[in-house]
Amino acid sequence: MSTQLPFQVHVALNLYGATPEHLQQALKEACEQLVQGIPESHTVMQDQQAGFTFKVTAMNLDDNKPSPAIPPQV
Repeated sequence: MSTQLPFQVHVALNLYGATPEHLQQALKEACEQLVQGIPESHTVMQDQQAGFTFKVTAMNLDDNKPSPAIPPQV
């Protein structure tokens, strides 16, 4: 990716579906959850024909120094 863009997010994403349309719906739902700032999700769609899992592994990467997506808990 371009080094001129200072903000990045690394996401591990898995999609599951019975048809390509189900995969597309799962991808849309995963993107909606990511926009809401949800760092991790394991979701089965309501019709149970698709699902997804994702985990944000790093975000706001600038100067090539990854920061944890979620601050460590003390």
